[in-house]
Amino acid sequence: MSKDNNVIRDFRDDSKVVLLHESVELNQIPEKSLDLAASLGVLHHIADTQGAIQKVAEKIKPGGTFLGTYTMHSTISHSCTELSGD
Repeated sequence: MSKDNNVIRDFRDDSKVVLLHESVELNQIPEKSLDLAASLGVLHHIADTQGAIQKVAEKIKPGGTFLGTYTMHSTISHSCTELSGD
């Protein structure tokens, strides 16, 4: 079982957690509805990385968290208010 599948298994039965697998460009996630958004290992594939991060930030509740990896496994973590400028 892959590491990602282990994470899904760990949270599958937790009623407080909803795992979504969505595209930055096309999704039905309401603005300011997420406590946490994560992008692991895909940011370097997006031409407008900063724009994509901003789109994700719009979906995160004030005080929420974005966690992402970008090449060489560097981790960026900012609060929604820092990313969105609120």
